[in-house]
Amino acid sequence: MTEADLCRLCAQSKVKVIGIYDSEGQKLAIEEKIARFLHLQ
Repeated sequence: MTEADLCRLCAQSKVKVIGIYDSEGQKLAIEEKIARFLHLQ
């Protein structure tokens, strides 16, 4: 059993998280989606 990480967007415990600035996160354009849909400043 692997220790789960806490997602900083949904606050749920996840075994696999995708970093916003990791290569996979950049490929999925997570930073752009956060800016577009969550309107965080």
